[in-house]
Amino acid sequence: MAVNLSKKEQRVRDILVKVAKGHVPTHRVGFISYKELWRKLSRKTWGRARKDDIVRWVTHISALDLSQGKPPLNELVVRKGSTKPGETWDSIKSYLEHEFNVSVPYRSHSDAQEACWRYWGRQDRESGDDKEVEEGYKQDRTVSFRSRNASIITERKQRDDYTCQACMFRLEVDGTFIIDCHHKKPLGLADAVTVTELDDLVCLCPTCHRIAHTQRYPLDIDEIRKLRGI
Repeated sequence: MAVNLSKKEQRVRDILVKVAKGHVPTHRVGFISYKELWRKLSRKTWGRARKDDIVRWVTHISALDLSQGKPPLNELVVRKGSTKPGETWDSIKSYLEHEFNVSVPYRSHSDAQEACWRYWGRQDRESGDDKEVEEGYKQDRTVSFRSRNASIITERKQRDDYTCQACMFRLEVDGTFIIDCHHKKPLGLADAVTVTELDDLVCLCPTCHRIAHTQRYPLDIDEIRKLRGI
């Protein structure tokens, strides 16, 4: 079934892409509630009936994106106080596959949500001109510190209570905390082997971590907060 987005749906999609990138201030970073989304779209009073409109829009959007090999943005629209949409994963997956004849290659809400953050977060980083910025982020996330001990990473996360020290966002998905351990001093600029101490590290959510690395020398906590209007 062919899917063409209306102007309203195109506007909704633009908002959801920004949510995936962490560029929209919401109650939970990386998510937006039905009510929050409605208030960004209309001045009309929120009511439960509005949710049906939102579900229809985001379903069309996700069907189109899935047909193009992109993750379903509807998964970022969640119930107030929750990190899950209003319907079960199986029902959403079944509806998209049978109504729109698209493949849904994800196993759960959290699987699809992670795919959204990775896909649009990667696009955001790849659009930048400074390759060293991306390298700094990769170093913190995957290359690891020059002298890194797994225990010190665990201790830092425990000390920070698995909470982003910039925006204070704390997210646990299926028993796993979604939190990064960021090195305050850029290792790529060090002239020699660096021994990492506990105070050299700080916990950041994936969004704030990417923001920290938008410059060659990472932004500090206060600078991240200022950019995010916290």
